[in-house]
Amino acid sequence: RFDVVRGEDRVRLERRVLVRAPCDLGAGPCTRPLEGGGEVRIELSPRPLRAMKELSVSVEIREPPRPGEEVSVSFSMPGMEMGENRAALAPAGGGRWEGTAVLVRCPSGRREWSAEVTVASAPGAERSARFSLTVAEERR
Repeated sequence: RFDVVRGEDRVRLERRVLVRAPCDLGAGPCTRPLEGGGEVRIELSPRPLRAMKELSVSVEIREPPRPGEEVSVSFSMPGMEMGENRAALAPAGGGRWEGTAVLVRCPSGRREWSAEVTVASAPGAERSARFSLTVAEERR
């Protein structure tokens, strides 16, 4: 709740905000709604997730498949330019899509990444969902 006061004038603003605990793909699979409808579940393995190691990417779109649908996952590091890192996934049946990806090692030592799942059923008709993940510390 916010109260704004100016002289004798008072305005009260109230808004309820729901904050959900983030799901970390480094700990296990995560599910989110897709912007534009539907729901997506993503899983990366093997865990713990490590930089410079091949990861299996598995995505499940929870709705009937649409003809010509393409699914990809783009990885980025918030606030850091790490270059394009996009994995196109292949259909595996039953609304599942699979592929592989590699997360590069950040020279600064940062380990926090974002994964954005994009589902495209027609040109310009993209839906997406963003997930957070943390790679494990490097073994020495």
